[in-house]
Amino acid sequence: MKTTTFFSAFLLLFICLSNLPAQNTTNNKEVEEIKKMFQDFYVAFSTLDQTKDRNTVLKYWHTSCSRNINYMLIDGTMQTKQQDYKAFSSYLDQLIHEAEAHKIVTTFKIAEFHTTTISGNSAIFSYTVNYETKQDKEPMSIGKVNCLFTLRKFENEWKFVKANITWVEEKLFKGLCSCQVFKNDVLKQIYIIRFIHPHGGEKKTELLQVHFTEKNNENMVYVQDQVYKWKKDQTIYTLDERKQEHKLLGKAMTEIEVISTILQNDLYTENCTQIMIK
Repeated sequence: MKTTTFFSAFLLLFICLSNLPAQNTTNNKEVEEIKKMFQDFYVAFSTLDQTKDRNTVLKYWHTSCSRNINYMLIDGTMQTKQQDYKAFSSYLDQLIHEAEAHKIVTTFKIAEFHTTTISGNSAIFSYTVNYETKQDKEPMSIGKVNCLFTLRKFENEWKFVKANITWVEEKLFKGLCSCQVFKNDVLKQIYIIRFIHPHGGEKKTELLQVHFTEKNNENMVYVQDQVYKWKKDQTIYTLDERKQEHKLLGKAMTEIEVISTILQNDLYTENCTQIMIK
């Protein structure tokens, strides 16, 4: 079955927008043109996973456009990304790839329509939507997105020239995890891990102890009360009650890679989409 991506969720936005009155406007005809443009743009965006044609989206943007995207994360940190026309084009290619590779769906529902303002050949359009992101139908995060778009008319055709978009993460159930690794200077085979991961909608910090030892010419890895085998061919296995190889977790060349593989592929599969080692 073809994976449905987050793009289709924007169709709900159009239904809401089409029934909303324009505010602070000077020309109702041009307001309707802009609203129609937004509808067409998001229809193209919503079907990008099917058309796999970034140009169906890019045609609404002027080649001089700039996009400023802010991410306010649940832990209070802020991430900022700027995109010009070329970077936005690459971003669309990335979305097409991720839509095929990962079963991630983000749905949106309009929360508040703010204003449409037109002055000559320039216009501003703003709104707020709520979002929910799921992977394999399991919740990853929820929050809201505040959007402010600036448009200009070029030869009787409106184009997006600037976008300011702020994602506000309100709850996080699954996502990026971070791992700080400290090696015991005396006992070289013991690591202390400061592990930060999503848990119950918030970020949780845990301290873990990892112990490497050799037994019967095999490397054994102890993480809290769990035991793993790291073989000479670099494969990592969970062990059953009889201490026999049970599940293959992956391969690793270094002890740090072993730790990351165990955390992501066994102990915290429900929490982490990716682990960043610091």
